[in-house]
Amino acid sequence: NWRNAQNTPMHNIAGSPTHDESIVNRWIVDYYLFLAIELFKNEQYSDFCGVRDILERVLSRPLESTDLMPTKIRVLQFLSRINDGDKLDWSFESDESVTPLESAMRVLENMSEECSIPQQDLEKVSTSIKDMVRHQYRALASRRPLMSMIWLKSCKQSRSTPFIP
Repeated sequence: NWRNAQNTPMHNIAGSPTHDESIVNRWIVDYYLFLAIELFKNEQYSDFCGVRDILERVLSRPLESTDLMPTKIRVLQFLSRINDGDKLDWSFESDESVTPLESAMRVLENMSEECSIPQQDLEKVSTSIKDMVRHQYRALASRRPLMSMIWLKSCKQSRSTPFIP
């Protein structure tokens, strides 16, 4: 009878509850990462953000490590920055002058160093992100010339190069 079994989570031969939790959390992360990517592909951005919030909470718990887990998390970070790219007052970096799209570019560069991304795909995505940043900058400059001058000056002072032609 399963109710009387001594192999309960507290008495599991395979390991402690924390070990078991880390395995289950890996399964949860795998499922929700798959779901987040599908939601992003289907342009269901609000649902994507909800799943991302769930993942954030699960990722703060014990998690069984796999060779692919860092790459999966990088993909989530990349998509999150793209999703929040229009929020110029948000920052994912310790340097708060870095916009979400510029941060996405950094994540993409890190991903290209860590795993194999076909050069053609890397260039296509990089070009798209740079185009989005240029579009944002032009929109900002046309609406608020003084703010765009301040932003450009701060980029020069921090020695970071904005993605502007």
